[in-house]
Amino acid sequence: MGAENKKILIIEDEKPLLRALELKLQKEGFLVETLLNGEGLLPLIEKNDFSLIVCDLVMPKVDGFHVLKTLKD
Repeated sequence: MGAENKKILIIEDEKPLLRALELKLQKEGFLVETLLNGEGLLPLIEKNDFSLIVCDLVMPKVDGFHVLKTLKD
């Protein structure tokens, strides 16, 4: 399975960094979804099968630690 079949979720509150990661991964052939914080995570992971989730830990509203706990549960 090549990169074109793999989906990555990036959760990052710094928009320039989020966009840079998104563009680089798309250029490498990955399908990329993004969130600015952990809000909206559950509906997104229920609809998608992500190969990788890249998550910032320190974010406003729903931080990365809560995201990790949610994913574990």
